[in-house]
Amino acid sequence: MAKRKSRTSRRAAPTARRAGLPAEDSVREIIPKVAPTGMRFRILRTTERDAYETGPPRGKGKRRG
Repeated sequence: MAKRKSRTSRRAAPTARRAGLPAEDSVREIIPKVAPTGMRFRILRTTERDAYETGPPRGKGKRRG
């Protein structure tokens, strides 16, 4: 029977933990939220923008409408 690999050899590299998340230095605000079901979420407000976004960055300021 083959020997099982240890848990430490199966761990992902430290950089893989942030896969799909914005760069840490671009996060301006983290807003914790709790859903009515009890699930916890964190909303990340960042300085990053997608290629299709135009105009000045949105932030705290005047609201339109």
